[in-house]
Amino acid sequence: MFESAARWIAGPEVGLYWLVFSMAVLVLPVIAITIWYHRAIAQDEGGQALMEEQNRVGVRLRSANDGARTHAQRQKDRQRIKDTKRMAADISSGKYGDQAKAIQNRMYLYFLYWIVATVLVFTPFLWGISLNQAAG
Repeated sequence: MFESAARWIAGPEVGLYWLVFSMAVLVLPVIAITIWYHRAIAQDEGGQALMEEQNRVGVRLRSANDGARTHAQRQKDRQRIKDTKRMAADISSGKYGDQAKAIQNRMYLYFLYWIVATVLVFTPFLWGISLNQAAG
């Protein structure tokens, strides 16, 4: 039963639509969670202090278009990772207040839901592709 459903999902009638749906599940929740996080965290003094710290540290790491990195740039990236970990620990300890901690914990839960949804949406599609390819 599951095998025939996976074949159908990855088949020519449904496959493209399922792929578009899967990509939407992959991308849209991340955008929504990011917007929600920034709006929610900015409503509290502790959250505003956190955002100022994130801006000061520059939590953005290397992008694919940055090219080769110098030793100094790699060192700066390592320091940013340490600072980001420290900020996460500070949020968990309540340094930025209970609301920031609650928002962060809720965000972890939202991302867990997103990961589960992504796996549930992509698994039958990818399995169906492999089944259809094996069948010829």
